[in-house]
Amino acid sequence: MLRTHRWILLFTLIALAGVMGCSDDDDPVTPPGPDDPSIVSVVISPESSTFTNIGEEQEFDASAFDAQGAVVDTVFEWQSSNPAIVQVGPGGFAVATGIGNAEIYVSSGGKADTASVVVDVIGAPIFEWLAGTDGDWQDGSKWSEGTAPQAGDMAVITVPGDYVVTMTGDVKVRGLVLGSDSGTQTLATGANTLTMDHGGLSGGAALDITGEVLVLQDAVWSGGSVVGTGSMTIERNAEFNLLNDSLKLEATLVNKGDITLLPGATLQINGGTLVNNTSGLIDFQGNAVISVFGDGVFNSTGTIEKSAGKEEASILTSSATFTTDGTLRVDFGKLWISGGTLKNIIDIADGAVLRLSGNTAIPSIISRGDGTLEIGGRVTFGNLPGESISLRNVILDSSSNPSISGPSKVQINGSFIWRKGTITELGEFATMPGSITRFETTGTKGLSNITWNVINQVEADESLNLFLADNAGIVIEPQGQWTQTNGGTISVGLGGTPDGFHVQGVLNKVGPGAFVVNTPLTCTGTLNLVDGALTVEGDFLLHELGVITGGGTADDVGLNIRLILVHADSAEMRGTIRPDLEGNPARMDIQGLVDLTPTFLVELDIMLPGDILFESLNFITGGQKLAGTLSVNTVNHPDPGTEIRVVSTHSGTGAFDEIKGDQVFTGRVEDHLGVLLTRN
Repeated sequence: MLRTHRWILLFTLIALAGVMGCSDDDDPVTPPGPDDPSIVSVVISPESSTFTNIGEEQEFDASAFDAQGAVVDTVFEWQSSNPAIVQVGPGGFAVATGIGNAEIYVSSGGKADTASVVVDVIGAPIFEWLAGTDGDWQDGSKWSEGTAPQAGDMAVITVPGDYVVTMTGDVKVRGLVLGSDSGTQTLATGANTLTMDHGGLSGGAALDITGEVLVLQDAVWSGGSVVGTGSMTIERNAEFNLLNDSLKLEATLVNKGDITLLPGATLQINGGTLVNNTSGLIDFQGNAVISVFGDGVFNSTGTIEKSAGKEEASILTSSATFTTDGTLRVDFGKLWISGGTLKNIIDIADGAVLRLSGNTAIPSIISRGDGTLEIGGRVTFGNLPGESISLRNVILDSSSNPSISGPSKVQINGSFIWRKGTITELGEFATMPGSITRFETTGTKGLSNITWNVINQVEADESLNLFLADNAGIVIEPQGQWTQTNGGTISVGLGGTPDGFHVQGVLNKVGPGAFVVNTPLTCTGTLNLVDGALTVEGDFLLHELGVITGGGTADDVGLNIRLILVHADSAEMRGTIRPDLEGNPARMDIQGLVDLTPTFLVELDIMLPGDILFESLNFITGGQKLAGTLSVNTVNHPDPGTEIRVVSTHSGTGAFDEIKGDQVFTGRVEDHLGVLLTRN
């Protein structure tokens, strides 16, 4: 059995009807496409080829030459005069589909050449079914040789018409060719066994199986249907190539070898069953499709692979049964799976995509490769609490609610792109160290009854529109870092009562615009408010361990509002505010009343003498009550006559419990306007 890997990578089905005529070797066909004056000739190699088995593959090469005989770099177009005999793809790789003669044409720039092809099973007598009428396989008068074909013979049933050939006993042949372009040619096995080395089903072929059909080597299915209550088995080391878009399976097809769906092939399983055994490989090429519907079944414990073509291949299951418990591998392009159950191994190569839609269950999985898992429907992870499923690179782009759910712990170790979708009631959800999370589009994003543990980097912008509902929360773990550029919103969703936004690591706010958190926010890490503002419309707590930094330019006469607290009765600061702007003095403005506790600490740097640059904290909402500790770090002694207000309260009350580092000043005033330091 030949298996040409380059043909697997490049073959694209070209469907042509009838035999195309040719003139002479120099101009065999009317070449498609515009003329290219630089090309004066095209040469195909080999000029002729003989295929000795149906399903055999052959590589053809082509070269284009200019007037000086130099090779021209160009793209070639390939055609077959009779796809029922041979089919050829754009890379010049051909497969024998039937017995007879055909031509392969190659063209470029208005020039063309031809190769002749013969498909003849050498050493195997050919037995042709003579009449387009019903009959018994064992009736020798129906066959061209006067007897029924036996082991070592080729049986050819291609006479047009509607008729049934019935087996009344077991049959073993070297090969079978069934089907024509007109009518329905049915081979009914009865309760018997048909064994063949090679085979080809095309056109109106109908293989009606009550017993069993065994394929031992190469076979091609380019048209017709396989029906019945029996089974067809592709044995180990056998290869079954599927061509065209009208293949119907209503029986059981068992694969122990290789089934290759070439570009353009569509296998419809309606009431039938496709079983891919442990040793089996089902290989999708280009835009090939397996469609399972009705009470159809597709089960795989072997390997399902998308091995070639940038196009998207598909497994469409609707409400039918699809289960893979072996290896699911995407090497090139995309594979789209609608529904089903995925278990064991998912291997997605770098640059490739596995796209899931519909309702998909993933009870357990081992994720490999650097490609992308795109979730476009509803996926349920795990069977039992405590299970852990680790994924590599994920895109969540789903309108389903929920989009991701299940009892398992789900960890994302690579990139996570969140376009739209809701994550609900997982055992745990975490984005892990070394990975990056990004939000794209303004589609709705939500968390419900789940805490998202951010242990990675999050890069968010104004496309962030994330809802928290039913005790959902976000925890930026100590190792995590969230950078919010410009705007964006985290708010309360349906069901209310969010657990809130917990910053244990670092939250960076950069760029203009306000980042609005309409849920409780607790900080035990760092709020680095470099640009724009963080607006908290829920409860706010700066824990004893929490730090706020990142004020605006110290000498800016405008406001540098970095923190806006909406609910005055639920904002509390127990930690540290340390205004800073890339190591330079900065000013931080806070809007909204906040409860300052005795552990509250303000650390301010003052650069004196010379330009009077100093850090300051301004509570721009009147009525603020001061408390805690003010720590002043004066780099140099101030000049006489220096007067700076380091804390502004505007109609405030109270005083700091302690002020440190102000000894270099000769005077200090704490009043309703805040803290004024002076040097006489």
